[in-house]
Amino acid sequence: FFDALFSCGPLMFPAERPEDEVQRVLNTTSYFDMLGLAPDTTDEDAIRRAYKQLSVRVHPDKSTHPKASDAFKRAKQACDVLLDPESRAKHLADIRAAEAAKPVQRQA
Repeated sequence: FFDALFSCGPLMFPAERPEDEVQRVLNTTSYFDMLGLAPDTTDEDAIRRAYKQLSVRVHPDKSTHPKASDAFKRAKQACDVLLDPESRAKHLADIRAAEAAKPVQRQA
């Protein structure tokens, strides 16, 4: 039971307010993070479930945020990219390249 429950990746809790969720979607660069999925997620059902949950929270009819429509479109784009194996691989490569380009911070 627990394997099926957690097979879609780490659980991310929605923001307390829909306005915060809209802002989170607009500020997130990784589609995996946006949908609350692990970067190795390939299960199409898990991707669709995560998209459906997110789309309800940022839908323009549910949120009063002025950019709710943009967040809703961005969530759909994330779903489309992650459902296509080639697009998903390119997105993952872009994320890894961006992470590799970040300067390493040394602790004092």
